[in-house]
Amino acid sequence: MFRGQAERMASDMDLVRREDFDAVKEMAQLARVENAKLEARIVELEAQITGTATSRTSKPPASAGTKAGSTPSRAKRRRPPAGATKKA
Repeated sequence: MFRGQAERMASDMDLVRREDFDAVKEMAQLARVENAKLEARIVELEAQITGTATSRTSKPPASAGTKAGSTPSRAKRRRPPAGATKKA
């Protein structure tokens, strides 16, 4: 009885399988790292064009260097939109 009720409640919820969550989490981490590299490259190229030093004037985002296992900020813990969690 309890198992059937729990399964009904779980099916009514918009849940994501752990494997899917981990895959998207890893993709986001790789995208942040790539974004930081590209940002540094842009600064380097702009410095070459203008003839200025290659030092950066802005700091990289705090999330760019976080480890995959670190605790995410509050904004990163939000549920994805309903359509993003459904398997095609």
